[in-house]
Amino acid sequence: LVMVEPDGPACHTGAVSCFHNPIFQSETRQEFSYAGLMQLLEGRKQNKPEGSYTTYLFEKGLDKILKKVGEVYDAKVVSIMPYGCFVEFMPGKEGLLHISEIAWKRLETVEETGIKEGDTIQVKLLEIDDKTGKFRLSHRVLEEKPEGWEERPARRPRRENGENRPPRRPHHD
Repeated sequence: LVMVEPDGPACHTGAVSCFHNPIFQSETRQEFSYAGLMQLLEGRKQNKPEGSYTTYLFEKGLDKILKKVGEVYDAKVVSIMPYGCFVEFMPGKEGLLHISEIAWKRLETVEETGIKEGDTIQVKLLEIDDKTGKFRLSHRVLEEKPEGWEERPARRPRRENGENRPPRRPHHD
């Protein structure tokens, strides 16, 4: 288990913590009880109560349990590319920090930020692509938006395998 300081609600119910249930508290004091937590998890793993979030996570597997969208990580810069840098944000989990997600201003190169391989940078996990499993990370969302910042309009989605492509024009020699 890892102790974290939540930034807002941490429980799927909207509560500050999932540990508001008395089972997590010891009988002598109002402190967290690991024994109570382990007992609850073992029971849910065996009985799989319908509608339980824990049941959902057990059915989806360890990979789903480990995915923590919205959390902030201290990531190590593994490599620098023209389009961003690859960072390891959890042991064995690497993702691309795209150049557009490093700072609010437009960057021509990652190097102009002073970021180098081996540096540590905070990133927020924004999304995990269901199809590819790729991680969408951002550093800039952890910084205050500059005054007067306007979001660019969303790009239209890319076509896949030529779908909705206009017919080709005949080729004349």
